[in-house]
Amino acid sequence: MLLRFLGTGSAFTPGRMFSSVLLNDRVLIDPSPTSPVALKYLGIPPGAIHTVLVTHMHGDHFMGLPFLLLHWHYRDPPERSIEIYTPVGGEKAILKAAELSYPNLIEKVDLKRIWRVREVSPGKKFTTGSGMKVEVFEMDHASIPAQGCLMELDGLTVGVTGDTDLCPGLEDMAERSDILITELSSWERDIPSHLSRSKLEALTPHLRGIKHLFLTHTEDIPAQSVKEHLRLYIPGEVYVPNDLSTYVIE
Repeated sequence: MLLRFLGTGSAFTPGRMFSSVLLNDRVLIDPSPTSPVALKYLGIPPGAIHTVLVTHMHGDHFMGLPFLLLHWHYRDPPERSIEIYTPVGGEKAILKAAELSYPNLIEKVDLKRIWRVREVSPGKKFTTGSGMKVEVFEMDHASIPAQGCLMELDGLTVGVTGDTDLCPGLEDMAERSDILITELSSWERDIPSHLSRSKLEALTPHLRGIKHLFLTHTEDIPAQSVKEHLRLYIPGEVYVPNDLSTYVIE
């Protein structure tokens, strides 16, 4: 499995792109405003993407879609209609963002050819057109619909949390993940609706089966100290990726 971190910062992290993950160069999770730029740096054509998962409808997690739509329409048509999965209300937000970004673009685009937006709720299980199985879990973030996704890919279960506080959905998904990609917005300071050192420590009983733990959506955290500390609690590898970091997991 190929994991690329198109961005690893929160909405406030200086010098970092917004958090976004690409799996096998085909599955895009949280198309942030900077994700199209990251794709250009990596030489990955937007048309290669066939699945997009949006964890919640905050701008730093989905506002790359208007720019990707522009590429998909004018420069790089997708190989097939892209499946976009969002929380409830996501389609309306995406269309509004696209219209505000590029007035009248929606009128010119054959949306049915380019994408299909499907709104899903926690508890939903589905299989994408590429055969990837996905289960949706409820996260706790800013009193809006927020969800993590557990995917079966290349014989591994990959959980991606998006932004969340400690909650039962996170604990459940963590227990079932071989690979967990979770936010760690702060280390020493507890921030509402986000994870920190104390909250991550509380989650560690649910991480006993984790093989690979990736911490993203970070601000100013001591990466090496974080990795050494967490190795006291969990048996798997711990990573604090940078923007454009790429990992091959077997």
